Amino acid sequence: MAKQELPPHESASALERLTAPDSLLEPNITQLLSSYLRSGGNPVQVVTSLSANYRGLPEMYRLLTDQWTTLFGLTAEETGAAVGAAVRDRIENSFDASVLDATYPQDGDMPDWLDGLLEDAGWRKMMYRLSERHVDCALLNEAIQRIAASGHRDEIAGLSTASSYLKVFSEVLFSALRRLFHEDDAGLEQCLPEFAKICCRNVQTYIFSQAVLYRLADEPRGGQLQRLRKALEIHVRDKRQSPELVRVVRALFSGLPADVANAISSVLERKRISPGDVVLLHRTYTAKPVPTIEPLRDAEFLDVLLTAVFTHPVEAIRKEIRAKYMWLLAFATAAMQQPNGEVDESQVEATQTALEELHTLLPVKYTLVALNTALREAIMRIDLPIASMAVLTWLRHVLLDTPFYETYFRVTEIPAPLLLMEEIVVRHPQQRMAVFQLLRRSFEMAVPNTSPQTLMALRRTLLDRMVALMYHGSVMTVLDYMNDQVAHLDESLVVHFTIKTLAMFQPPYRTRFYVPALHVYALAIDALLRQTATIVSGPTPLGGHSRTMSASNINASSLSANSSGTGASLGALLAPAEDAAEREKAVARLREFIASPPAMSTNRKRRRTSDDFSAAGYESASDKPLDVDGSEDAKLEAKRAVDSTIDLDTPLSGADMALLEEMRLKLAE
Repeated sequence: MAKQELPPHESASALERLTAPDSLLEPNITQLLSSYLRSGGNPVQVVTSLSANYRGLPEMYRLLTDQWTTLFGLTAEETGAAVGAAVRDRIENSFDASVLDATYPQDGDMPDWLDGLLEDAGWRKMMYRLSERHVDCALLNEAIQRIAASGHRDEIAGLSTASSYLKVFSEVLFSALRRLFHEDDAGLEQCLPEFAKICCRNVQTYIFSQAVLYRLADEPRGGQLQRLRKALEIHVRDKRQSPELVRVVRALFSGLPADVANAISSVLERKRISPGDVVLLHRTYTAKPVPTIEPLRDAEFLDVLLTAVFTHPVEAIRKEIRAKYMWLLAFATAAMQQPNGEVDESQVEATQTALEELHTLLPVKYTLVALNTALREAIMRIDLPIASMAVLTWLRHVLLDTPFYETYFRVTEIPAPLLLMEEIVVRHPQQRMAVFQLLRRSFEMAVPNTSPQTLMALRRTLLDRMVALMYHGSVMTVLDYMNDQVAHLDESLVVHFTIKTLAMFQPPYRTRFYVPALHVYALAIDALLRQTATIVSGPTPLGGHSRTMSASNINASSLSANSSGTGASLGALLAPAEDAAEREKAVARLREFIASPPAMSTNRKRRRTSDDFSAAGYESASDKPLDVDGSEDAKLEAKRAVDSTIDLDTPLSGADMALLEEMRLKLAE
């Protein structure tokens, strides 16, 4: 910057700045001193002032840190970190944005020391905290933009300041999209809340994000982005209570006529579709030119349609209206729209016929004979994805809205609806999440008028179906759910899950899998070791007499709580005992699991899980054998190259390591 002389009336102010403590060390001291002297300042007075006010605080800091390093045996890094933290705390407590803005105005040059300061994570975090409290401070806003430009976009993703600048926000958005694009179902479910928070911070960021997602969704492999777009709509509509904004954006970007866009938005808000809505949509999509089909393929919209058709008796909908319902479902899922707008409807009629046949076969009010007949017929009609979703919608009604479990569940057999759900997963892997949600709701629901033994058997059966779902690719979905629920479950269910899953996986383990599994197994280890010890030593009767327990004296609600004390839980007493050999094998596998945390894994070759095949792009584990070496699985290795979540060597946290050591000591006793 060129040197400038100070106006005479500013000389007094310049002298005051030159007499400040340690002013000699200020970065602009040469420029200030030269301008002051050229404006007629007294050289003797300046020299006297500079020398009298010199404190040498930086040099004192260096001497102090050297003393601490010597006296207390600290490293230079530890001392520097402690002093730096103290300095940052002092700055935050006395920070005055107005003074900083006066020194470094928005249209002026920023200090040279800013870039060096932003290289340190501690100083960046201080900048984030200050920027949230002083959103209009020019230097802090400049710091946020430089942080984004230097590649730390994930750090600033949640800051309100990041949404104030289009360039910064777009970099944060595209960084998040690149990361989410390769996530599997479980990873996406975990990341969606934070992604919605980033994109829905205000109206402007929501509209910009939706514009980007609508545009990119038209590109090849854009289906994942449609799911993100839908997540943002739900967040704004349900959590931000702004359905009108969703309506406007949908009408703006969908390319639909206003009345059609409003009709679809109304259906999604009410979660119910009326015959008038169906007639309007049928008339719109049978006319020429045909609007874009994508809004009809909204998963929530299709669910509302399926629920309206397959959970109500046939006579509840007039025949001519019912045909329009079926046509909409068939058209949304079977019609193919070309880039020029032309629509291939060659598969629509066959799909509509298949749905109408299913609607006739699947009884809303059923007897056991009618139910078994419907299940036998349904399994032969689920090759079409929309047909299998129709069956799942009907099964959801049967299992959750009627007393099916209470009336028909038998301890000795797996309910046929659950087996049909597993067949749907095999044929349509993309419907795994819908199947899991139905299993989860069944697992959590209350089943009145059921004995404790039957209730425990039902939950074990549902848990087995979840474990089977893990084999078909939903490893982290099920494991994360169990990790969230394990503290509220009976220990016998946790032990059962532990035994089943330990047999499925081998080291080395990914941290993403290892940590939730560690927390689940930690709550099963005591019961598992106790049961194994009982096998060796034999049961010890209380008071020398055998002990019996009447099931009629036990409340079913007690089966959902952990046991207290050292005895087995009520669920363990009532549920069938695990095979002794299985428990002994489980303890051996648990030792192997404890001995192979990710931080200690050096061999990257292992038996592939279904989750790996899903992440690599295979529809199911049956597409490849489970013992493929890394060298033969080029597709999975290519996935690893772009997806950091596949890293095996991320170390465990201190708390997880402490839990691991505690489990290791228990196994050593």
